[in-house]
Amino acid sequence: MMKLITLILLLLAAVGVTGCGHQDHTRYRVTLVSDQPWAIGEAKPCSFDGQYMEMHCFPPTLEALAAPKHDYLVDADFDKAVKFDARHWAGGNSYPYDIVCRLDSDEHATCQDRG
Repeated sequence: MMKLITLILLLLAAVGVTGCGHQDHTRYRVTLVSDQPWAIGEAKPCSFDGQYMEMHCFPPTLEALAAPKHDYLVDADFDKAVKFDARHWAGGNSYPYDIVCRLDSDEHATCQDRG
C-alpha cells in the first residue's frame, strides 16, 4: 500500500514539474467586427483595439468602412499575449493586418499574431 501511495505522489510531482496538461495561451473576450458575414472555419486578418476589445476584420477601404457590420462576441485564443502599442492597438498599420483569426464557432475563435 505504501508503494502505491509513493508511486502516486511521484507521478503527481512529475506532472507538476513538467507542466503536463498546461496550455500556454492567452484568451481575450472580444467582438470580431466584419464587413461581410463570417463563415465558421473562415480566417480573416484583423487589427485589435485593446481599449474596446474589438477586432476589426475588414480592409480599411471606404466601401468596407461604410458597409453594415457583422459582430461576433467570442473567446479568442492566441498562442501568446498580444503586444499593444501606446494607443492600445495591435495588428500593424497596414492591410492585411498581422493578426489572423479563424472563427471556430459562434462563441470561439483562434487567432495568431504574426507581427
